[in-house]
Amino acid sequence: MVWRPTLVLVAALIFLAAVAGPTLALSRTVREAVGLSANPPVARNWVQATLTRPLPLKAKAGTHITISWTLSGPDQAGHSQPFNAMGIFARLIGNRGAPTESAPAHGSKGHYSATLTVPRGGIQKIEIGVLGESIGPAGRHPAPSLFPITNNPIRG
Repeated sequence: MVWRPTLVLVAALIFLAAVAGPTLALSRTVREAVGLSANPPVARNWVQATLTRPLPLKAKAGTHITISWTLSGPDQAGHSQPFNAMGIFARLIGNRGAPTESAPAHGSKGHYSATLTVPRGGIQKIEIGVLGESIGPAGRHPAPSLFPITNNPIRG
């Protein structure tokens, strides 16, 4: 039997894929580089939320309020561009971490709003994010990514 260089190369590549493939597939760095991690480093690392009207921090529990904001991030030239996605939401956190239900955002072209109910204890924290999920050995679990809020009136 005559071994051709091409055949040997193909066999070597198949062998390497079989041996190294599972190890690389389990590597977090490799999974993130190819976009396979539970929360890939995409929007959450470069998109920022900016509130477009004051947050009524003194609103009483049970009051319905509308929050408005923009989402944007830099393009390759560094210019701000609107960010659009499905699954954008807002959430208010109350006293002792009591959250309201997350409210889906409505909008387009980077301009969004959501109507929420002020939680028990008033507004202690605001979160704006995009829905996501984590898939692992224990199954699927919600894993939203939160955007930093450039003009968050609540510090800490």
